[in-house]
Amino acid sequence: MSLPVGLQLGREAGAIALSGPGHQLLASSFAGIIEAPLQASAADYGQGLTLAPGNTLALVGDRIQLQGGVLQSQPLQIPGPASPLPQGGVQFSLGSGREGWVALGQDPQWGWSLDYGGLASRSEILLAERSRIDGSGLAPSTIQLQGSDIALTSASAVYSNNLGARPGGAIRIDATGGVRIDGSFDPQVIPSQIRSTTLAPGAGSAIDLRAASLSLQDGGRLVTDAFASPGQGAIPGLISGSSGDIQLRVAGDITLQGRTETTRLSPFLTFLGSTTIFGGGDSGGISLQAHNLTLENGAVLSTAAAGSGGSGDIDLTVAGSIVVQGARAQDSLPSNLSTSSFTAQNAGSITIETARLRLGGGRRGGGQCLWARAMRGM
Repeated sequence: MSLPVGLQLGREAGAIALSGPGHQLLASSFAGIIEAPLQASAADYGQGLTLAPGNTLALVGDRIQLQGGVLQSQPLQIPGPASPLPQGGVQFSLGSGREGWVALGQDPQWGWSLDYGGLASRSEILLAERSRIDGSGLAPSTIQLQGSDIALTSASAVYSNNLGARPGGAIRIDATGGVRIDGSFDPQVIPSQIRSTTLAPGAGSAIDLRAASLSLQDGGRLVTDAFASPGQGAIPGLISGSSGDIQLRVAGDITLQGRTETTRLSPFLTFLGSTTIFGGGDSGGISLQAHNLTLENGAVLSTAAAGSGGSGDIDLTVAGSIVVQGARAQDSLPSNLSTSSFTAQNAGSITIETARLRLGGGRRGGGQCLWARAMRGM
């Protein structure tokens, strides 16, 4: 039997919709840039589409919408009341478009590879109403979203927790239009986010995003982070790998907005960055290319380390202008662009190549910040 070599999509390619009750992930009690890892409960694993290790789940069509829909890796069966432990080792691939060809190939790790370069037209991908794409597990997983406009709203999340010793896979977002990540106004509900976390010696997954524009607002987050787990780390008995790198290639504007509404305030920090907490690894670096970069009303772009590792570098190449201005209304936290190390290691460097750099101004005042600091012995 011969294997198929591709999928043909015509002008009238059908849409794909996956609906459900949504996840039950609760918001973190931590403040600021630190948020507890996203860990699904037994109730979460009782819904949605579940994928066994070594396989690919691909959704390919003209417009893809998840309304409370869930895609997740298969958990290990653990006797007793313990939370399920996802196995990982899967690939989730969402490709939205029409009029063209999606090439299929064989992949030794996932079974299939998909190449969307033959699509003449891309279409939107929407995750809403607590939708969840979760590549967490003991083995590395890959998540890719390819479309025109890609939006995460109403507490939806694309994330992967590395629970193993091997480096994580990758989260790849490729949009011919804009990528939008909205936060949350409800303190009990997680903000929408794209996130890579490691809870083990293996490094976290990298995040690679390419788009015409990128917007994070009202607590929306794009984050890589690392949390300590049993072993030997900065605190005896604790260890973690390094958090993943973030690479952003945006043709137009990147906007991080702490607040968009005058009547409601999000309890969450609008954050693009990489952190490590208590473990021995370094935080990832951020490489960003855009036409303009704006941080407003308490938004933060940062790398930070609080363990025994250092914080990653930030490299910004912005053809037009970089603007850092305003503060959060509820606590006057200023917008900031920073690297910080609360360890014996150095803070990362900040390299900026731009035509214009402006700190301050805007509708709100505040102490807008740009810094690289190391605070040892803390």
